[in-house]
Amino acid sequence: MRTGILILFFLLSQCLIAQSNFPEITQKDIPDGKIIRSEIFEGTALYGYINGGADLYLEYGFNKAHVQEVQWKGHQFKIDIFQMKDEEAAFGIFSIYRRSSSAENLATQFFSSTPHRIHFAYGKLYVSITNTNGTVDEQNLCSKIANFL
Repeated sequence: MRTGILILFFLLSQCLIAQSNFPEITQKDIPDGKIIRSEIFEGTALYGYINGGADLYLEYGFNKAHVQEVQWKGHQFKIDIFQMKDEEAAFGIFSIYRRSSSAENLATQFFSSTPHRIHFAYGKLYVSITNTNGTVDEQNLCSKIANFL
């Protein structure tokens, strides 16, 4: 009995440690929305998510990815959070995809946006938030999602 409790405690603590490594959108953030996908990829499992582009991330020092898809206020968003080996690796991925730059109330100077996507590097994380149509409303909601993270 005592061994079972210790094993359960260990497993729960490992789950909490693993979950705390990633920011994420929660139902509390979007009470009128819906999280339709939340999945984590580690190591070479990334090929199962972005088969054609996984090599680039792995070369830069990819550790884990947390993928979420959200429906909110009639729009659909995809949130990709990549945990890299270090800050330089996260910036490296960001710099490949960088288009334009603006501050957008985020706590990072490494920020870029297009009508369909916001992405940024923050510490060891590279984050990409995409929307379907690139409307002004979707762009504003992307910014709100970024600030939730």
